[in-house]
Parts: sequence; C-alpha cells; structure tokens
Amino acid sequence: MESSLAAIALYPVAIAAYQLSLYAAAAIAGRLAHRFIRFTKLDLRTQIFGFKNEWYYLLREEILSFREGTIAAREIDGVFLSGVVDHGKESYLYSGLVEDWSFDVNGAKRTFM
Repeated sequence: MESSLAAIALYPVAIAAYQLSLYAAAAIAGRLAHRFIRFTKLDLRTQIFGFKNEWYYLLREEILSFREGTIAAREIDGVFLSGVVDHGKESYLYSGLVEDWSFDVNGAKRTFM
C-alpha cells in the first residue's frame, strides 16, 4: 500500500491528467452517442434507447412516432398542459398550450406557457 501511495505521489500531474482525460472522453462519447441516437431516431424505434420519461416525446410532439404506439398516426397541433403550483400556503392551477420548454441547472424541465 505504501509503495502504491509513493508511486502516486511521484506523478500527481500525470495521474490528474489521466483522470481528466477519462472524464472528458466519457462526456464526449456520451454526447456523441446521444446525438447519433436522436439523429437516427433509434429511441423512437427501440425501447432500449428511448427515454423513460414520455413527457419529453410529448412536448417535442414525437409521441405518435413510437413503433409500439397504439395511437393512430396523425399530426399533433399542440400540447395542452395543466399543473398545480404551490406558492407559499396557497396553490394555483395553471393551464394552457405549451409554447416552449427547457431544463434548469438541476436537469429538471421548465415549461413556459
């Protein structure tokens, strides 16, 4: 154990560079794989590549593109969303057509109506 720690102490920059290169390669590979799957629509044709949350496909108006879908193919004109939001001790019901949506810094979706 001490010899391993001594070896690590001799090359801290090389070990840090190695770790950072692994993280960077993993991030790039994941991003490229995601883009490839979305470009080829593999997520719509196979369950293994699809997102587990159907709201993503609903908001992108791709929900009818699933191979195993039971809804007859037709064009979606829009997505209507209703939600209850707590403000302090009161709750408000918001509803309307979704115009745009995005993710916040924590990865949760934000919807704009």
